[in-house]
Amino acid sequence: MRPTLSDGVMLMYNVAVLLSAGYMTVQFGIEDRVVLLGIAVVFGLFWTVYFRIAVLPRLLENADLPADEEEGSERDPGADRRS
Repeated sequence: MRPTLSDGVMLMYNVAVLLSAGYMTVQFGIEDRVVLLGIAVVFGLFWTVYFRIAVLPRLLENADLPADEEEGSERDPGADRRS
């Protein structure tokens, strides 16, 4: 399997999610695992919504492959003929 630009973006994005949750726990000195898990879930949800709204459309816009049909994206059937 050959890594793509989307793979690199997703890796960097996941690292940013982990670092932001970890940074908050260090800044506030949180040691309780339940609170740590809660913060990680909240940051994960926030960054997931951000990814779907801001990052994914840009990736799909620049991708050579069509979007997954399960996502509800529609591909222009005449796009191949116009190229």
